[in-house]
Amino acid sequence: MDQLSTSSVVDWRVWKAARVARVDGDSGGIAKPGDIVYSYTQLQASAIGPIGFITPSPVALFLNIAVGAANRALSARSRLAPDKAFRPPTIQPPQLPSLYSYFEECFVCVTTAYQAVEAFANQLLIDSDKEYFLIKRKKKSKVWIEKVPPKQAEIACSIADKLTQALPQATGKELPINHQSYLRFNGLADLRHSIVHLKRIDQYTYGDAAQQTLYYRLLSWNPLASVESALGVIRHFHGIGGSWISGVEAQMTDRSGGI
Repeated sequence: MDQLSTSSVVDWRVWKAARVARVDGDSGGIAKPGDIVYSYTQLQASAIGPIGFITPSPVALFLNIAVGAANRALSARSRLAPDKAFRPPTIQPPQLPSLYSYFEECFVCVTTAYQAVEAFANQLLIDSDKEYFLIKRKKKSKVWIEKVPPKQAEIACSIADKLTQALPQATGKELPINHQSYLRFNGLADLRHSIVHLKRIDQYTYGDAAQQTLYYRLLSWNPLASVESALGVIRHFHGIGGSWISGVEAQMTDRSGGI
């Protein structure tokens, strides 16, 4: 969304919105100074026939899904009360629905928060005026610089290369690998990869309580930290001003903890 307050638009998840400054000539009553205009999508066919609508921001949609899942996960976790008569304290069968719901909501939260950053990065790549990006490649001892056009960068560049190489060229804002925003996003990315590429060791450890499985990691952090990690990278390149970022923040109920 352009720099308009979330209260000015029909829904904070809209993609692009701008206020009309002036109208040259006769607009036919379609728009007048002060009106807000939006990006519009038309579909010739759909399950409900031809349709048109104000285009949503995929980044905002993903973040809103992530926030909703995180809040539901926190609610489910708050209902857990391990039975201390057992060693270790054990979640009894009546509480398993809440525990499993917690894991499910965490899966959704982590993957959609990560996807929000991917969608955001791809938008900036395509919207930039760059003919190509200079991407440093390395294979074993060989290092070279490759010219990668924006559309190819969407596909051929890893999320790390997009954030630390391509986007700095697109925006003029560097993101060093030791920057706090990048380090936090790396934690999110690592958790996301564990969920998407779920290895056997993360599913069950044959009674080894010391093994930090995926379930251990999910029970040791605040789900909203994944949203904060995504927002940290987005704020770095996008800025904090009046945008749908404030709409995301308004949905967050508890920001304590971290990945």
